[in-house]
Order: sequence, then structure tokens, then C-alpha cells
Amino acid sequence: MKQGVQDTFKGIHYELYTYGCYFFDILRWAELDSEKEFNGNDILNFFSACKNAGLIGNECFVNNAAGIYNMAAGVNKYKDVRKIFLTSSEVAEKKMPASYIICNKKPMYTHFTLCHKGILWDSKFPDRLGALEYKPDSYRILI
Repeated sequence: MKQGVQDTFKGIHYELYTYGCYFFDILRWAELDSEKEFNGNDILNFFSACKNAGLIGNECFVNNAAGIYNMAAGVNKYKDVRKIFLTSSEVAEKKMPASYIICNKKPMYTHFTLCHKGILWDSKFPDRLGALEYKPDSYRILI
């Protein structure tokens, strides 16, 4: 998937276009780890499978990030997700894992971005510069 993938769903799938950032970050993470690639139809079919399995709720709310990753990557690697706040010792001591999802809070909405092995990936903006306007609130790691 390319950065800015969310925009390709404008007029096609409201939930993915409007609320899909966390879902896309998990899917991209699984892509990078498994060397699989998802295109438009694959994404729509996978999203439906995740909803049917209860991994995603209304407005693309992620109920089970580890389950989405495992299903996408075809593995049983992770069991849960853990939220890490900016004040934690892991962040302060720079002991974050190689890959994690950044939760960026704005007054009116929340947006998630992926950091995979030091490279920032954003489902909303086609270039990495768009993500610079965000202020991280916390991180999500799969455990």
C-alpha cells in the first residue's frame, strides 16, 4: 500500500475513507512484515472479513489490533495491543520496539500513523510531511 491510501476510498467506502487510519496502519505493518501486498479489492474484502469476525466495529473502530495483524500476515504472532503513554520509561529510555503505531490527538479527532523500523508511514497523507503537524499522545504496540 502506498501512503495516502485512505484517499483512494473517497466515494467508494465511507468508513475506510473517514475513519480507517488505525486499520490501514495495522494492515501496512502486516504487509511489511509478511511481504504480502494489499490492493483496493483486497483491502475491501479483508475489511469485510475483519468486520464479520468482530475485529472491527462501527466507524472502523479497531476492537482487536493483534487479530487484524495476525489475519493479514497469516501468522499467530501477537495476542494483544498495549498503550504506552509519552511519559513511560520505555519512551524516555528510547526502548520502543522496531515498529509501533503513534496515536496523534487533535481537539476534534484522533489520527494514527505507523512507525516501522524508523520510517513514518501515514495512510492519510501521500507524503510524510503531512504527518509532521501531529502531536503524539501515546503509542500502540502489539504484544
